[in-house]
Amino acid sequence: MNAERLHELCVEVKNAVGEASLVPSMDRVAANLGNLASQPQNSDFQRELSTSLSALYEILSVFPTDAYSPAWREVLEEIGAADVLGERLADRVREIVEQHQITPATAQEEVLAVVQELGQVVNAMDNVISGFSVFHIARDVLAPGECEVGVLIPRTAVDDGFAEFVDELRDFQFIFSHFGELVDADEASLQVRTISSSDLMVFLAAAPGLCALIAKAAKDLTDTYKNLLDIKEKRHELKDLGLSGRALKGVDAHANRLMDDRIEALAIEIVQTHYEVSDDGRKNELVNGIRISLRKLANKIDRGFNIEVRAEPLSADEDDDSDASETDTLANHIQIVMEASKALRFIKTDGEPILHLPESNDEHQETESDKQGEDRPGDEANPD
Repeated sequence: MNAERLHELCVEVKNAVGEASLVPSMDRVAANLGNLASQPQNSDFQRELSTSLSALYEILSVFPTDAYSPAWREVLEEIGAADVLGERLADRVREIVEQHQITPATAQEEVLAVVQELGQVVNAMDNVISGFSVFHIARDVLAPGECEVGVLIPRTAVDDGFAEFVDELRDFQFIFSHFGELVDADEASLQVRTISSSDLMVFLAAAPGLCALIAKAAKDLTDTYKNLLDIKEKRHELKDLGLSGRALKGVDAHANRLMDDRIEALAIEIVQTHYEVSDDGRKNELVNGIRISLRKLANKIDRGFNIEVRAEPLSADEDDDSDASETDTLANHIQIVMEASKALRFIKTDGEPILHLPESNDEHQETESDKQGEDRPGDEANPD
């Protein structure tokens, strides 16, 4: 994440902590645990502890950080802030209280340690905000109604090579261009907003309609891929046990078939929903283009690439003079993006890829999974 994005993230987290009165809520829980430790049989103290815990859990159940984009949540993980925010913090407090029901003094000590950890995170963010302000480093803020698409390209996928990086960008241009044809021409273009060099992330400004399409596709593919992770793990275990490439071919074929079946249905659904021109020939071409784009994207997800989307809601007085139906459509697109952003998670994959979906118009081309299933030296020692 670049400096402008870190600046905005720190401001957002600090504001969320302050607006939710998170630190005072944690302090109340700790104080009530201390009271109960001094008088374990006092029913008033028991009731006050229960009330303060319920209030804290309610705050954390809707805490804004849980709805941040995948890139922002990833940064919270990297800087060690994720465990003191949102549902993760609720789970920590809940576990402490449940483990020490008969020793509230111990629970108080552990909760106070978490409060101290939260305070350190907030103070560190204060320092970052102050320092960035001194150095005139701006915040990367989306205006109301703006959307963006982020693409994470693993350094390992390009081996830090510039030519390889450019090739991957061309691939994503191919993918996004097919989605662009399904929206108005004025909404089809993408513009570079920012680039992060730490993880090779490219953030693109996208019209809400295009961003909503990409968001739906990314979420659908990611959800489907999550169901394949167990298969991928078992495949690696079988390979470690000495199964040959030929024996593993059936596992690969099953995983690829599951993903491709979903892609086929998704491609048809996307085109039928968004292509309004009465041209069956072009519609079929678009289905094929979307199909190939989705396959490319699925293959990339399997290799550690990730997609994120982000949107800023419309302001309350947005376009008072604009057409109501246009405003409703825009608001719907933004809502789709925001819901997808909550659900998307960066998937970190280990081991060899399992997906080798064809990425050309030739549906009968030999895929990489076919090649993996061919006889190799030493296969004879591991017959099917």
